[in-house]
Amino acid sequence: MQAMGPVVAWAAGQKNLAKMDLSKAFHAIPVAEDQMNYAILDSRGQAYRYRRMPMGAMCAPKHFSMVMGKVLGELSDYDKVHVRSYQDDVVVISVTEWDVCEIWQVGTALKFTIRSRRQPTTGTGLHPTE
Repeated sequence: MQAMGPVVAWAAGQKNLAKMDLSKAFHAIPVAEDQMNYAILDSRGQAYRYRRMPMGAMCAPKHFSMVMGKVLGELSDYDKVHVRSYQDDVVVISVTEWDVCEIWQVGTALKFTIRSRRQPTTGTGLHPTE
């Protein structure tokens, strides 16, 4: 899993920065059929198998990081220079503010929660237009 330090160092001092928070990101990763017996929840005597990666699984952050590496690896070389992931966040830097606005629109269309550098990272988490 990628450490936070290199991502912060990479993004430090950039003029235009956006962070996409992938809501319920771990649950987007399916559990392999042969692994389902290792992720079982027992509730009131009834056993349930996870079909999606459960939050809190020790391997979840590392596995999700590998998946994000594969996904981001499909980007063009130009975009690879400007995008990093950390846990369930995607950090994007850009030369122009217009590029960040474009990314914001794409992320919003994909139902990502996106916070820019100018917004607080704590509090309500509302979009600036709300």
